[in-house]
Amino acid sequence: MNTNPFIVIILLIVSWGSIVLADYDTGFKAYLRGDFKAAYKQLEPEAQKGDSKAQFALGLLYQRGNGVKKDYVKAYMWYNLAATNGNERAIKNKTDLACKMSSEQIKKAEDLFVKHKDTKSPLDAIKLPPLVLAPLPNVEVPTIVNANILAEEELSCLEDDQLPADEAIKKFKVLVESKPESVEVLCNLADAYSRKCEELGVKKGKLEGFKAVQKANKARELDPKSVRACISLANAYYACGKKNMAVMWANKALELDTNNPEAKKLLEQLW
Repeated sequence: MNTNPFIVIILLIVSWGSIVLADYDTGFKAYLRGDFKAAYKQLEPEAQKGDSKAQFALGLLYQRGNGVKKDYVKAYMWYNLAATNGNERAIKNKTDLACKMSSEQIKKAEDLFVKHKDTKSPLDAIKLPPLVLAPLPNVEVPTIVNANILAEEELSCLEDDQLPADEAIKKFKVLVESKPESVEVLCNLADAYSRKCEELGVKKGKLEGFKAVQKANKARELDPKSVRACISLANAYYACGKKNMAVMWANKALELDTNNPEAKKLLEQLW
């Protein structure tokens, strides 16, 4: 039986696309769990293929030092690539990040961006004859598309650490309702409450400080080995004026990850 080569090609492309979506979805779920190394492992290949959502996510990971060593140069490069591929939020992040970088760092990031942009995928070399396809019947859009649109919206919320504390609290409270067992979302909400507590002061912000500790503790209960949860708990206690507890949890974070730059920086500030 002869098989139409065009049909084979189309099936291969559809299959390859499904794998990409599955990998991004897996990486996003790992990000929500706070398993940043697993998230990086899933997202990095998709970012290399030009997926703007994955490129944006890598920018977040490098900017925060989650699952990878904090590196503003690489974060800027991935934001730049994502922005070039149409990710509007990456444009804002790149601009904000540039304010924290030296001119030398920005130049280095731009050079890396050019090198990556000029690297062609092996698929670019494939030349296919033009196809004339019959109209497709009306079919229901696969649910994976809707799931990934939702994932992109949720991921965009996760990077809003520069929002005013009140607005961040509102956003993350909504996310906690849909993701009650997400360590990362709970930690983001705890951090937002901590910022609000610091804005109000220890006395006036007592309720916000309590909520910050409560949410960070919930995240740690879900994953006792989460460095992210320990750091959020340290920040929460620090906002409440309880320095000894903050030091204890920052040290706990370093026990779990001796090279964690955020934990080291926090301990330096506490001492």
